[in-house]
Amino acid sequence: MQIGLNGYLKEVQEHQDLLRRGGELSQQQAYFYQSLEIGLNAFKIFIRRFEKLALEMAKSTKEQARRDELIIIARNCKQISQHPPAGFHEALQLVYFVQLVLQIESNGHSVSLGRMDQYLNKFYREDMLLGKIDADFALELFENTWIKLLSINKIRSWSHTRYSAGGPLYQNVTIGGQTTEGKDAVNDLSFLILQSVGNMKLTQ
Repeated sequence: MQIGLNGYLKEVQEHQDLLRRGGELSQQQAYFYQSLEIGLNAFKIFIRRFEKLALEMAKSTKEQARRDELIIIARNCKQISQHPPAGFHEALQLVYFVQLVLQIESNGHSVSLGRMDQYLNKFYREDMLLGKIDADFALELFENTWIKLLSINKIRSWSHTRYSAGGPLYQNVTIGGQTTEGKDAVNDLSFLILQSVGNMKLTQ
């Protein structure tokens, strides 16, 4: 969220350079850093595919409001495929993509989203102060995010399917709690997330 995917690639390259200056990279280290580069570049390409799709959809959409939405989605994808999010909409989009690729890679469940009200609050607060978004728009984005996350599914055995009615993947979100200094961590996003989940009444 702070340095973006290009920032991670830069860190990988810096570690490679540091190890080379101290001597030859071992084969294991070389493969490790190579795999990080491959994974990060693949993630960037994955996001750019959604940018391309949004632009293609925008061209064939007759409704102006939907076309404008798709252009914003494409712009958001272009930004976060390389750079840190520049606002709340982009930040939440990046969170979704990270969650999506983790689920695709592992076919797993119980991959949770952590303390969303904490790591997204900076973007939300700044956009609200600048008048770029309002609470209703942020609420709608959260509601859409829960629908998208619910659409992720996994291959299960029948015995597992029987005991997991509704197909939940247990993608949990933590809100509230305390800061590292022991202070109250509840903020406006804590309530927005709670409200959005309540509004949707989904199985997850």
